[in-house]
Amino acid sequence: MAAGAHSITVKVKQAANASPRPSLVVRTNPDIGVNDDVVVAAGMGAGWVTIGPASITATSDGAVWVELRNNLDAPIASAPCYFDTESIAMT
Repeated sequence: MAAGAHSITVKVKQAANASPRPSLVVRTNPDIGVNDDVVVAAGMGAGWVTIGPASITATSDGAVWVELRNNLDAPIASAPCYFDTESIAMT
């Protein structure tokens, strides 16, 4: 990613309107000025909902690690929700 302001969104399909919510986590990378994890949860509702935007500002070019977490708040291995990989958008 280039230096500057960016936002990341993704769509997730959740079977139930329950908590905890599926979430997107942009992990800390002090090398590019992202000094804290940015965590954004899905909105309320069942079916397809949007997570985000997760807004970050990089001070230099570099990479970020983005995690998608299911509604069990665990890394997605056998998640009870579906992330639309075609809908991941970073601007």
